[in-house]
Amino acid sequence: MRVDLHMHTGYSADAQYPQSVDDKIHACEQAGLDIIGITNHLDFLRSGGTRDNRDPEACAREVWEKRRPAGNGGIEVLAGMEIGQLHATPDADDFVRTHPFDMVIGSLHAMPNDLDIYFHDFPNMDCDKFLHEYFDQLLLLEEHGGFDVLAHIDYPLRVMKHGDYVPSFDQYMDRVQQVLRTCIETFSPDVVHTHGSLSGRIAARLAGRCKTVYTKHTLSPPRRGIKGRAAAALDNRVTDAVIAVSRAAQDNLLQDGLDPSKVFLIYNGITGFSPAGPEQKKRAREALGIPQGGIVAACVARLEPVKNHRMLLEAFAQAACGDGPPLTLLLCGDGSLRQPLEDLAARLPGGDKVLFLGEREDVAPVYAAADFFVLTSHSENMPLTVLEAMSAGLPALLSDVGGMSEAARENETALFTAPQDRQRTARALRALADDSALRLRLGTAARARFEQTFTAQVFARQTDSLYRKLVTGCEWE
Repeated sequence: MRVDLHMHTGYSADAQYPQSVDDKIHACEQAGLDIIGITNHLDFLRSGGTRDNRDPEACAREVWEKRRPAGNGGIEVLAGMEIGQLHATPDADDFVRTHPFDMVIGSLHAMPNDLDIYFHDFPNMDCDKFLHEYFDQLLLLEEHGGFDVLAHIDYPLRVMKHGDYVPSFDQYMDRVQQVLRTCIETFSPDVVHTHGSLSGRIAARLAGRCKTVYTKHTLSPPRRGIKGRAAAALDNRVTDAVIAVSRAAQDNLLQDGLDPSKVFLIYNGITGFSPAGPEQKKRAREALGIPQGGIVAACVARLEPVKNHRMLLEAFAQAACGDGPPLTLLLCGDGSLRQPLEDLAARLPGGDKVLFLGEREDVAPVYAAADFFVLTSHSENMPLTVLEAMSAGLPALLSDVGGMSEAARENETALFTAPQDRQRTARALRALADDSALRLRLGTAARARFEQTFTAQVFARQTDSLYRKLVTGCEWE
């Protein structure tokens, strides 16, 4: 079952596209979703009221009219609303009380005196004081209640960045724990699932009424010494289960002293993409400004040292100068190495065939335009981009590190290289560029392996089974 319970239409003031409710429902049907919740923004500012909202009465009425119950043979549509500053004005309470909703999301976008967090002058203000005030308001919102879901308590982290300042909650973990504990006490969940957050697990344990799970997404150096043993003891005390998304992560956890009975291997699962046909590939290349003909390799990864783009560019320069079909390299992503990598590409042979696409929300056209995928990182756990490429039916060239060889299989779904082996990487790039039969064989097998092992359905079934084991004691699949 595919579900999305938080989405906006053109009624939301921050909507990027003026999509109608009908358009949204149709798009979700086309995407294969089973249940959706339409939750447009309605922000109650302390003094400004609802002036920035787009006809909330009409929104609430239309969303309710378009509501579809389960069992109608089509997509189920729930009627909801995301209410900002629910605690700050009686108007918010009145709106929730007088309108029927299946669910209400409570959020905090503004502070007292009508100060919208998004438009705060963060470079010229006391950010420490602001974050204290933010948590104060968040706790008041929780105390007030009137909502079913508390949204994005990390909202300031998205908007406070400026210059060299990178916002962090590291200095406010006591307040984060307080917020999380209040949520847990209020909503009484059976399971609290975090993604590396020790604070969340501690808060859940303090609340005392639920099981705690966290997912190990990254590989880390082994914990050693007294501090390492203390950290392992705390992890074992506050954690009921740990999900390792690869055998490499599983080994990492056991080396760190986690109780083996608490470690469960569940591979990442994604919805993914469909293999592109000839016309879709043609349109994708036209949209990205790639000449038709030739072979296209795609790397989707942030431009940071761990991803090893420098070696990839040097290997590509060798491969691009060889005989055979012309080769283009797409680099999709952004990061601290963007400019140095662009400078390097400009100096290397074939650098004009390297296209820097920047960070993109929609990567489907990148995979559609590509003939194969490449990722030559120094370190990886179970990268989602590899799974995305497999779902798109792309063969791959990967560095043999971390969980990469668990996702793909050498000479069956992908070719492998070593992170520092430029010559081997160049030869593999050329082999994939020159051999259409090889690409077809590897890509077909990659898609089949994805469907068998890495779909969202497989992931959801295994995770649900783990939850049930923790709560009821039944066997894990």
